[in-house]
Order: sequence, then structure tokens, then C-alpha cells
Amino acid sequence: MARVPSYRLVTGVGCPSKGIVRGPLAVCIIRGEASIMARIPTGIMTLDPGLTDISDEQLACMAEGHDWPKLRLNQVAPKGFRAVRNNDGSFLWVYTCNLCTTTRSRDTLRYGIYDHQAAYSYTYPKWWIHFKADDDMTRARLKRELSKRLHDAIEKSA
Repeated sequence: MARVPSYRLVTGVGCPSKGIVRGPLAVCIIRGEASIMARIPTGIMTLDPGLTDISDEQLACMAEGHDWPKLRLNQVAPKGFRAVRNNDGSFLWVYTCNLCTTTRSRDTLRYGIYDHQAAYSYTYPKWWIHFKADDDMTRARLKRELSKRLHDAIEKSA
């Protein structure tokens, strides 16, 4: 059985043996000393024009969910969580996302007992961009955009 050579993808505008590459999303595939030019088809790695104004923090939270603090038994309250005592003996639990600083809060019953009927209320940062329901903001579309933005970091870790 023949040994399959290993290939390494190098992103960027420069290629070790071909000089500077012009055009969108050209990559160099390096095998030993020789390099082969390959073009990624247009549209695969281009950023989504409808999502370019979103910050990286907002995109990460929308695509993969907020990073809310977790309450654990017999441990100190985690960073990003606080409880505010109300006059009637109930508490207001306030969680702050560790990525985007969005806060969510809900009231408990008296003595801090969890109320399953209470709804969360959310407060978003001033820079948060809100979308209309008809903007076709699907989780798949957001994850695609996030993976495109993380491409360089993923390449370096491989």
C-alpha cells in the first residue's frame, strides 16, 4: 500500500514559492518544497453581508448560546451571578453572560425557592444589534459565519 503524503493548508496572500497570490481566497497547499495553487470557490469563505455589523461576542452568543454562570451546590456563587433580596422575602436572580455581558433575571418565590412559572427578562448591551423575525436568522447561518471568522484560529491550532 502506497504512503499518502501529508498536506498542509496555508491561508493568506503569500505563497512560499509562487509569490503573492491575487484574487479572493487563494491558498497554497504545500508538500515538501513544491507548492500547488488552489482556489477556493467564491462564496465558501466570504463573510455573510447581512452579519458583518455584528460583533464577534454577539455572533458567538447567537450561534452557540450565551455563557451563563452555573450555580453549584456547596460552592460560592460564580462570577456573573448575583441575588438581590426583595422586601417580600423573595430574590431576584441576575445572571450576566461571560461573553457579551447580556443580563437575564428572574424572581424566585419566598426564601429563594425556584419558581418554574416565572419568566426570564433580558437586558442587552447598547451595542447589541436586534434583528426582525423575518430576517432569516437561523442557527446554521450564524454558525457558518462564526466558523468563517474563526478560520485563522482554527488553522493555527491544527
